[in-house]
Amino acid sequence: MIPGCIHRRVFLVRERSEEKVSESSAILSGKLDAGDRDQFKRLAHRLAGSFGLYGFRWVSVQCKALERNAEAGDAASLTVLSAAVALHLDQAEVRFVPSKQE
Repeated sequence: MIPGCIHRRVFLVRERSEEKVSESSAILSGKLDAGDRDQFKRLAHRLAGSFGLYGFRWVSVQCKALERNAEAGDAASLTVLSAAVALHLDQAEVRFVPSKQE
């Protein structure tokens, strides 16, 4: 592979990752605003796993809390926690660490 292409590829992956993170928190809030608790719970579950996989531990724990409280929790508390997740993700620095194989 051409060395310059590696940097371009990393930039594109980083850019897409940042877009997906922002998009995910917006969708989560949208499901809650629409009153779709079942979809909200499923999305919180998926996000908890995905964010945990990619090292967003705090967000993963918060998404697990959203999932647990999705059905019976009051909307105001879920909104506050969703907003905290979104704020954290907006401010999070996404870094890529080269694998040991490279």
